[in-house]
Amino acid sequence: MEDVLEVYHRPQDLSRPTVCMDECSKQLISEVRAPLPPRPGDVAKYDSEYERRGTANIFMAVEPLAGKRTVQVTDQRTRTDWAHFIRFLLLTVYPEAAIIVLVMDNLNTHGIASLYEAFDPATARALAARLEIHYTPKHGSWLNMAETELSVLSRQCLDRRIESKELLTTEIATWENERNQACTKIDWRFTTVDARVKLKRLYTVGSFHQLAHQFRNGPRRQFFVDNPQPGVKTEQGVKEKIVALRKQNLSIYDISRALKTEDIERTPTAVAKLLKDEGFAKLPRRADEERPETVKPIQAERADVRALSDESRTIRTKFGGLFLFLPALVEMGFNRVIGRSGVPGTKMVPADCAMRSLLALKLQSNRRHTHVMSAVLDEGLALFAGLNVIPKRSFLSEYSCRIPPSCYPKLMRHWFDAMAQLGLEHGSSFDVDFHTIPFHGEDALLEKHYVSKRSRRQRPTSTG
Repeated sequence: MEDVLEVYHRPQDLSRPTVCMDECSKQLISEVRAPLPPRPGDVAKYDSEYERRGTANIFMAVEPLAGKRTVQVTDQRTRTDWAHFIRFLLLTVYPEAAIIVLVMDNLNTHGIASLYEAFDPATARALAARLEIHYTPKHGSWLNMAETELSVLSRQCLDRRIESKELLTTEIATWENERNQACTKIDWRFTTVDARVKLKRLYTVGSFHQLAHQFRNGPRRQFFVDNPQPGVKTEQGVKEKIVALRKQNLSIYDISRALKTEDIERTPTAVAKLLKDEGFAKLPRRADEERPETVKPIQAERADVRALSDESRTIRTKFGGLFLFLPALVEMGFNRVIGRSGVPGTKMVPADCAMRSLLALKLQSNRRHTHVMSAVLDEGLALFAGLNVIPKRSFLSEYSCRIPPSCYPKLMRHWFDAMAQLGLEHGSSFDVDFHTIPFHGEDALLEKHYVSKRSRRQRPTSTG
């Protein structure tokens, strides 16, 4: 609220005009019977029956200090309609202005995203660069002086039945010309001082404790004058920085990083809460080229055995110990064992490469293969698997689900036969593992091992 009031206190600047924008709808109504004109001693009479002809939307932009208003009539009030009205203001009404300080309600159509939806990115960015937007707070649209002008328009021009959009446009244009020729301005008298007195219920207890402390230390000072800049509290200064950065169309993450460069620690969540309290709406999702330049993760190539290079080179890897197992894998005929088992594979990731990828991760660590994303750029791990890069976790996570149950007995039989050729005898023990799956009742069909949600309290059954 005080942000809007401070804008109203600014002096008139032709290069940065302050413009308030709002919109309203007008129902188009035609007469079923011709009205009776007024006669001496008798007023005009209208029939209570009428015919609806739809609605029209009215965009209102008023420059209070110049006594200038711009009105347009449209069929709807979509994002595109708002964007075209803003372009008309920037290019036709205020072509010489460097920046337009725009005050408006925080509606879903009132945002920079509407410009990108209506125009190409270059045009939208050029228009957005000339806007300094100030939103009225929630339930505080009465701070928008365009509402005052719409109220005058309704009383002077729209307080009767108008049957068509064409007639409505003509009547509003006449009213607009008369008001502009008279240079009728708006005398706004509600100030920040008034807000702090009359709307004290909207201020926190802490802010009043601060005012009381200032009054006790300096009872002769003007009580409601803002603190000088050197005495601004740290939190207030950070708040002003965050608001200023948001006005530059920065996201909460960009703002958090910008504050960190000034040794100010604020998480994106804290920034989002402050902006919400200040009445700022969330920014629309932006394309990569619209985001500030930051350090981004390196994207690995797609796993493809056909892209594996056999040229001589030197590599650095943290998985060097895996290559000690290669002689044993060659001796046992690892590829032959996988081929006889019928394990599925693709042209890009054959079955033996997929199995070596899982084997490498299991030999290296007991962590699950879903943590492979930190090692996708390791050339040694990829070379052990026989690929250009190790498959991503999405492939490895779903690979076990693609193996038919009939493959497991074949794989175990051929594996043990291959181990016997290496001189390793069959053991007399076996490993048992247990885990739980959701239990939906005696008659419910339990398919595979599906857990609907982690840390969810649900009746389980054990399987081994």
